[in-house]
Amino acid sequence: MKKIFAVSLSLITLINIYFTNGVLKFQQKTYAKNFVTNNINKIENPVSGEESREWKGHYIYFGNYPTFGSPDKTSKPIRWCVLDKNNKAWNNSKTIKKNGFVYLDKHNKPTPAFGRQNAPIGGNSILLMASTKLCDKQYHPTCDENDEIQKLCWGGNGGGSGKGCTLWAWLNNYDNSNVLAGKDGPSIIPESPFLTTAFTIDEQSAIMNTKVYSESKDICGHSLKTKTSLTEDKIFILSCYEILNEAYGFQNKSRSAYPTDYPFARDIWSYSWLRTPYFSRYNTATAVWITPHHSDMWGCTHPVNYSYGIVPAFNLNSESVIFISKAASNPVKVAEGKLDYGVKNYVINSSPLKFILPTKRENEYKLTLYDESRNNFTAKKISQNGNEVTISYDNATTGNNEYISCLILDEQSEIKYYGKLKQLNDSTTTNGSAILKIPEELQNSKYSVEILNEQCNGDYKTDFSSKPIKCL
Repeated sequence: MKKIFAVSLSLITLINIYFTNGVLKFQQKTYAKNFVTNNINKIENPVSGEESREWKGHYIYFGNYPTFGSPDKTSKPIRWCVLDKNNKAWNNSKTIKKNGFVYLDKHNKPTPAFGRQNAPIGGNSILLMASTKLCDKQYHPTCDENDEIQKLCWGGNGGGSGKGCTLWAWLNNYDNSNVLAGKDGPSIIPESPFLTTAFTIDEQSAIMNTKVYSESKDICGHSLKTKTSLTEDKIFILSCYEILNEAYGFQNKSRSAYPTDYPFARDIWSYSWLRTPYFSRYNTATAVWITPHHSDMWGCTHPVNYSYGIVPAFNLNSESVIFISKAASNPVKVAEGKLDYGVKNYVINSSPLKFILPTKRENEYKLTLYDESRNNFTAKKISQNGNEVTISYDNATTGNNEYISCLILDEQSEIKYYGKLKQLNDSTTTNGSAILKIPEELQNSKYSVEILNEQCNGDYKTDFSSKPIKCL
């Protein structure tokens, strides 16, 4: 049984991580909008925490990271929980409150009791959280109640000062070289930043810059404005108020998640960091206790230079997605020689196969992202004889896993067929033609055909494509 934690978090006194104001600016790429083929609207929000003790919702595979605790440190695709399919964009003209964030009211009580404290910049997004802890890291190596610990920005990169915490530096590849090493023993300084290790450059481009907010109060309930943080990051970890958010599929007083197979098999227990600041003393922060064989979880404070689990989160730019498909083929159907609809088949065939995307909860998907380096790709119909269509194309990207593919859509722009028409192994196939056979059942129907030049990387891995070109 892989059931893991449900934590009593009725106390909002559980996080002791400190922040100061600091904003780092990123340059956000602009993607092609409103792809006709985009079926990402099939993604749904999770089952409300009011209805389910365990988290139930859709999953998306995106990026790769070494398996936690695995001796060979093999990189595997990361599975992400969909927490919000339409996370509202940050509005610069509005306050924290009017942006829908949890905040401390005049009585120093969180209002509302739980909800969001992050917002994508530049447009709405899909909010994702890793379905497992991915590794252990310190929040920061310095454990000092006096000088340095009070000067640090505990989120972001310290507003460009290089004084941010090392966890945020590791998550986002910030240069926090000015941060002092720990004084209470060996420090685990983050290496191989998560952002650049887990994601390709093209995947990083689909991760949106996010306003990440945390508001602190001391042990008597007084707001610590100097420790309130509003930073701008790509990767972050959830706050106390977000982990209690029923709309994200969590329970008000508990939540559930799953460990990776390796620590589960070895009966490894651990804590995982949250980011909400709470004051009790300057060198403590709150973690949540996770055990593989018990459903109990509770907040507790520990020094920030302890190493605990990291469960990253980020906002995915949905406008960068051409379409979604099943994460992998059903091995039972494959063994029985049956067709597995909704998966991107890897058979080169002029006759595309039906594409039926399953939408029930707990389904797993992968993404085909728009690749702007393929903007010079063109395609058009040059002839048709009955149901056989000849497509010519130019300026295709060639090499390993490169294809000319097609999508057939109905009147509602729903994908009904998908197929790979031609493999592009080398530069001799940069320009050429491909044959498409229209399925007979479409002869008396209205449909459209879109051609794309895509890189297909296998089950659970992100694929990349040109903008689909309507040819019929």
